[in-house]
Amino acid sequence: MKNLVIFLFGLALLFAGTACKKNQSYDLKPNLNVANDNILSHRPFINVFNMIVKASRDSALQQQHHSLIDSASVTLSPDNKKLTFIYSGTLCPDSVRRKGGFEVVLDTSFFVEGTKAFVTFKNYFEDSHYIIASDSMIFSNSTSDSKMVYTNYISDALITKDSLRVIHWNGLITFTLPPEILQNGNNPVQIEVNGSATGISSMGYGFRSTITSSLLEYLDCPWILDGKMELFIPDAVIRGGTIGFISKTTCNNLIDYDFEGTVYHWRISEPYLGPW
Repeated sequence: MKNLVIFLFGLALLFAGTACKKNQSYDLKPNLNVANDNILSHRPFINVFNMIVKASRDSALQQQHHSLIDSASVTLSPDNKKLTFIYSGTLCPDSVRRKGGFEVVLDTSFFVEGTKAFVTFKNYFEDSHYIIASDSMIFSNSTSDSKMVYTNYISDALITKDSLRVIHWNGLITFTLPPEILQNGNNPVQIEVNGSATGISSMGYGFRSTITSSLLEYLDCPWILDGKMELFIPDAVIRGGTIGFISKTTCNNLIDYDFEGTVYHWRISEPYLGPW
């Protein structure tokens, strides 16, 4: 009888432990905060690169030294090879309202191996987020299979989340352009994006991220179509997670966050990437 009581008591503890485990919940606010902030931090630098590529391929800009590209007024100063991008706050194709602008000084043509591009932000906003990056340089360091590879180092960037909170971000992003980038025509041009980043989120969580599957985008689509980022957040209960771009062949802004099986199906737009 005594053994039966011990057995039943142990069985009750087992069921209780299983029930607690099933009902266990985690605070995912740190994970969502970091994932959103990482997207907001990558976005301005990917946009800058895309705009340089578009400006370097724009025949009106090369001939007349002024053009309108994706809601930006773009000016080329041929004497010092400076590109100036000015936004008026109108909605851009990727659903971001940009205001202010940035300057890019080239040492030669952008599509020449070894070229350097020095980027300076000038009172630049993406939606309500103010971007400060005093040290951002892009250079073409190699070619492989006739592709052009560019590396963008960003150190000590600051992105304001709101009036009280700031994202601290450092990144190394590489962009790979296909050989047909130099050809005229309307054929889609695919860009591969890779790299890694570290930072402190707007809620004070340290993190690092790595692009584990190349992000794929096309110049004629304003959003990333495919690829995956992995996140590591040391102070979160669930310390790992992924950001997946799931559009594939359709041009839209769908994105998934996955934290050990808890998946958020979201879109890259301000209502979803607002403050947490």
